[in-house]
Amino acid sequence: MRFELLDEVVISSRAASAGGQPGLDYLPGANLLGAVAAALYRTLSRRDAWTLFHSGQVRFGNALPVVGGEPAWPLPLCWHRSAGQPGWCERGRIRADHVHNFMHGHPAAPPPAALPLPRGYVALSGQYLKPKLLFRMKTVVSRESGRPAEERTFGYESLAEGQHFLGEIAYDAEVAAGLVAALEAFFAARPILHFGRSRSAQYGRVRCEPVARPLANPPRSEAAGPELSLWLLSDLAACDRHGFPTLAPAAEDLGLPPADPLPRQTFAASRAYSPYNGFHQLYGSERQVLSQGSVLAYRLREPLDTVAWADLAARIEQGLGLYREAGLGRCALAPALLATRHPCFAATAPATPATPATPATPAPGLPDHPLARWLLDAAETRSVQGGMRHWAGQALAELDQLERNARRLNGLREDQAASPGRSQWGRVAEAARQATAAPHSHWRLREALFGDANAVCRTHPEDWNRPTANAAGHPLTYRDWLETKLAERPEDAPSAIGLLAELAQRRLAAKP
Repeated sequence: MRFELLDEVVISSRAASAGGQPGLDYLPGANLLGAVAAALYRTLSRRDAWTLFHSGQVRFGNALPVVGGEPAWPLPLCWHRSAGQPGWCERGRIRADHVHNFMHGHPAAPPPAALPLPRGYVALSGQYLKPKLLFRMKTVVSRESGRPAEERTFGYESLAEGQHFLGEIAYDAEVAAGLVAALEAFFAARPILHFGRSRSAQYGRVRCEPVARPLANPPRSEAAGPELSLWLLSDLAACDRHGFPTLAPAAEDLGLPPADPLPRQTFAASRAYSPYNGFHQLYGSERQVLSQGSVLAYRLREPLDTVAWADLAARIEQGLGLYREAGLGRCALAPALLATRHPCFAATAPATPATPATPATPAPGLPDHPLARWLLDAAETRSVQGGMRHWAGQALAELDQLERNARRLNGLREDQAASPGRSQWGRVAEAARQATAAPHSHWRLREALFGDANAVCRTHPEDWNRPTANAAGHPLTYRDWLETKLAERPEDAPSAIGLLAELAQRRLAAKP
């Protein structure tokens, strides 16, 4: 299915209502399942409703972005680049010789520092895409007065309108033809659905267009060796043999042949969230999942023949783990894209039903003129600055949450300082300015903030080491939080941290 965002769509990575709300950069299958269930659930028998929405025989897959007419997949976490070699992506295409697949070991001459690629998606042709996300700050309206509440704001991170995504609804052969016909009739009658939060406001309209061709997984490597790798194309919720959630699943936990894990070739990230059920008006149990883009590696105890490999691939096509009906558990078995030290991209983009074919027209070339080059540089600068402002606004909302939690934890009054003051943020801004023009700016800024005894966060430990908690309730200090923010911007840390420090100063100056 092809999805077009008619409005901004707010899909938060967690269901909390406090603190910064990081958004997902794809359309989860759970949202599509919920939209269909809201209309069809009561019209079906209990058996048919179970088959369609709970059994896993029908799988509402995640809708991932489309780049250049191709489906794009989550960047594998095993891909790294050298910190001193920034040109890993040029004109929207990944340079394979600049990307190292650490599943096959470190390069012969290890770089001084290896960094994972930033979050995004890659097509089989090597095109790179990072979906456009926006951040909107809003004011809480008091229920008593109907007016904006003082010092109470919240923010939404949303997918920008106009973007296109490609997803799939897959079903087993045992599913009755009547249920498939009911799905087809639903999408024919309702081409526009509403996804995510604030659907009653200006958010959430999505146009859905069914396409006949299925969305195939990335191709599998032809060389079937003793090692088995899984590239997670969606989140994976696994449980061990006792039924408990696990973030380090053994091969038998996933229904794989007997195999031993390979920790040095496994690259995984995780997240936890509690899905909200709009019909029951309550949160479900917490789900601990391995994030999409993770790579799991195992060594088979016994080799598999061609027939066994084909059977294993067919089973993995149906998904692994729990909640497969909501898009979780989609994996690529032994993908060819991860079979070499450097990725080998397709020479040409494969055909896809994502967009209708149009006659090719030659793109106009960039005129060789100083004005044209200046306009291009200015457009790129505005794009980078816009992303940085969005990041800083989200970080500022997190800082507000940290301050509120610090007051509660430390028993402080409103007139007592609960966070680093303006002078402390002024020192952070000055350290960022000095590091901007210096070589190895990211390292120099880290040393200026956290290094020796004269570092910014060490001269006033009572401010930076004050205990607080994030929106999820996990304890931390302001120093821990600032270190996390610094790690999020490996390419432009001085500029981003400097902007955050200036916004924090303005925020404190505006307080009475």
